[in-house]
Amino acid sequence: MTNFTYDTVLSTLEAGVRTITLNRPERLNAMTLQLNIDVAQAFEDANADPGTNAIIFTGAGRGFCAGDDRQDHIEPQNEAEARMMVDAIQRVTRAIVKGDRPVVGAINGWAVGGGFEWAINCDFPIWAE
Repeated sequence: MTNFTYDTVLSTLEAGVRTITLNRPERLNAMTLQLNIDVAQAFEDANADPGTNAIIFTGAGRGFCAGDDRQDHIEPQNEAEARMMVDAIQRVTRAIVKGDRPVVGAINGWAVGGGFEWAINCDFPIWAE
């Protein structure tokens, strides 16, 4: 098994299957700017890797993603900061949807707001309580 390093995401490759796991279980994997950046990079890396044939997307702990993290929420102070947030969110969507590897969403528990969007953007979302 090969491990890849990101601040808020775990990523492993085994037998051609890349597993990308949101790794903020103490916050139900709620979204922050860093999480958006890490998820996008993990998907971009997986799609660029010839050893990756498929991707599993899941969350650590008891929830897939609880949406925006209201504790770590960034209130944009100007247009440039607002654009940075929008670009980060759109980058994740593009990385999930436009990649050429099939994405299986292993949606465990809560998938709220942007987390629900990530879930339904998977090619094959599979839901569990």
